Amino acid sequence: PPAAGDSPPAAHADADGAKPDGAKADGADDKPPTPSGGEADAQRTPKAFEPTPIALNSVPPLAPLSRRERLCGETVALICAGAEIVDEQCELECLKGLLVAVSSRSFRVHGRALLRVVRTCYNVHLGSKSEVNQATAKASLTQMLTVVFHRLETDDPSTLPPPIVVADVLSKQSGGGKAGDDSFENVAGYVQGLLNKAIADTNAGITAVGVAVGAVDPDDGCVDERRVDNEVTAREFDEDSEPATPKSNVSRSGTTTPRHSVGEGTRAVLCARKTLENDAFLVFRALCKLAKKSGDLTVPAVLRGKTLSLELLKILLANAGPVFATSRRFVDATKTYLCDAVVTNAAPGVPAAYQLSLSIFLTLLDKFRASLKAEIGYFYPLLMLKPLEVVIGAPLAPYTQRQILLQCHRVICGDAQLLVDLFVNYDCDLDSSNLFERAVNSVVRVAQGLPGTAEQTGAELARESMLAGDALGCITK
Repeated sequence: PPAAGDSPPAAHADADGAKPDGAKADGADDKPPTPSGGEADAQRTPKAFEPTPIALNSVPPLAPLSRRERLCGETVALICAGAEIVDEQCELECLKGLLVAVSSRSFRVHGRALLRVVRTCYNVHLGSKSEVNQATAKASLTQMLTVVFHRLETDDPSTLPPPIVVADVLSKQSGGGKAGDDSFENVAGYVQGLLNKAIADTNAGITAVGVAVGAVDPDDGCVDERRVDNEVTAREFDEDSEPATPKSNVSRSGTTTPRHSVGEGTRAVLCARKTLENDAFLVFRALCKLAKKSGDLTVPAVLRGKTLSLELLKILLANAGPVFATSRRFVDATKTYLCDAVVTNAAPGVPAAYQLSLSIFLTLLDKFRASLKAEIGYFYPLLMLKPLEVVIGAPLAPYTQRQILLQCHRVICGDAQLLVDLFVNYDCDLDSSNLFERAVNSVVRVAQGLPGTAEQTGAELARESMLAGDALGCITK
């Protein structure tokens, strides 16, 4: 924020093409700016590239960005701006560049710059008219998030996970093709080749470490009006970049380290660790916000965006490591943002979103139930039991909803330890609801035949018989 007495920044000063801060009109000049020049730069508005405060919670403030760091941020901003041009080849090349930037061991993208990269790929997936570009955007985004969370778990900003299997990612896409379909296999093979080549060439031609921590104002007027209706704006994507946790000198182990006792090497390690944690937190929170975003789900682009955000959340949770599962910051984010996103999309009117929401909830039951006892006690009856329970005078839940719920109960019944934990932590707790008992009664009721099904004939009777068979499968599993 500007110091007291500074004039307020002018909004969108760069929208007409003005050069970013620190850029030279005549090209290269490697001399560092004089103190007077630095003060002039600090008063020029808007501040295009400034160090994000996210990574500075446990260390003293860093020095102002160097010329190299500003150029790295400008590079990311220019690539993202290029993706807003409605041209298939331009979109594809921008996706390649962003994937290389995020995956690179030398060129590192953090904070707001990382959020803008994710938002750009997300908008290409929503607005591109090319099926190949949509698939490439989804695969690139999945690979980028895998890199971010893999580096969080390994505590290494230079590590690189192996490429994802594009066919597995695209096969889950709403409306996508299936394995064995020639067009699907062609698209998946083409995107897999692009992904492998981009990762193989990640460090080509880069000899020094560059860090991009900021970006030009994302809403700088470069968005094409034909795509703006379905795109995600910066305000929707990330209303604030400050971390939810208070500023303190707390290390990952939970111990407090006095500032005066931290050496330079230790301070650098803590700073790098905090940066990785903040990157993962910001991306996770942004995906939860996107999953909650309201819109007309009859529009294919809106439904595709909601489905994508839920799929990415499911992938992140399914592959979450011990750092994510045990960090108080991520546990609180799961309670605050993810549970809300799951409940928001738990409506049977949109089967794809509904099934993904329940799948995410099953992942929470499987991997995070130790930290979410109160949340599970509230959401489990709401999501898993009430639609199956029979209420006198009330209509039955839709067939598709009951079918999906029985599939979920089949997964739950296949995990003996999960059933024991439900019984011990809820049925044996005088202050909790009897989740295990209600689940058994609901499944048994479906297996016995719901009221009114005896009078049904034809296709309806056949469907109810299938549900009864699924319920029996849950009981015998």
